[in-house]
Order: sequence, then C-alpha cells, then structure tokens
Amino acid sequence: MNSRAFDNIIAEMAPSVYRAALSKLHNADMAQDVLQQVLLLLCEKQPKFKCKAQLKVWMVRCAYKLA
Repeated sequence: MNSRAFDNIIAEMAPSVYRAALSKLHNADMAQDVLQQVLLLLCEKQPKFKCKAQLKVWMVRCAYKLA
C-alpha cells in the first residue's frame, strides 16, 4: 500500500474507527490508542477488499475487538 492510499484511508475511515472505540470505551485517550492499533493492523495485514465499505467494516470491527 503506498503512502498516498494509506493517507486517504486514514482521512476517510479514522473518524469512524475512533467513534466506534470511543462509544465502547468512553475515554478519548484510550479510543485514540485503539485507533492507532487498528492502523498498525492495517499496515501489517494489508487486507484485500473489493470496496471501501468492506475495509471500513473490518476496521470498525477491529476497533470493537481491541476496545
């Protein structure tokens, strides 16, 4: 994944992932930590999805599991 694509993913999906973690944790700092963990997973695993919606679901599910 190139850096421009990763930046676009962060810009589009990070707010949703953060909100998912925040809704479960009720702590902004911990939600930010979960967001960072999800982004690291994204870098490590580089999952292949057919559309952005599937990627967003995967990222939000990771956030709920990690929270």
